[in-house]
Amino acid sequence: MELAEKKCIPCSGETPKLNAEQIDEFAEQIPDWGVYDTLIVRSFEFNDFKEAMAFTNRVADIAENENHHPDLHISSRIPSCD
Repeated sequence: MELAEKKCIPCSGETPKLNAEQIDEFAEQIPDWGVYDTLIVRSFEFNDFKEAMAFTNRVADIAENENHHPDLHISSRIPSCD
């Protein structure tokens, strides 16, 4: 089954972690993402804070529907004032 067709089953402590072979297989389906140990990560850049927050809210809606709540980090890179 393709990764995009799967549904999230919240971790209950009974769900086994993916093994290295499974991680490699799924990682091929998400080329813009990074896999670090047991984490799947991706960075996005936006033109402004409002755009970033709109995206975050869309992710939150999906995450709530899936009952899977990822760690989201928002950072503003402020240019140097030199």
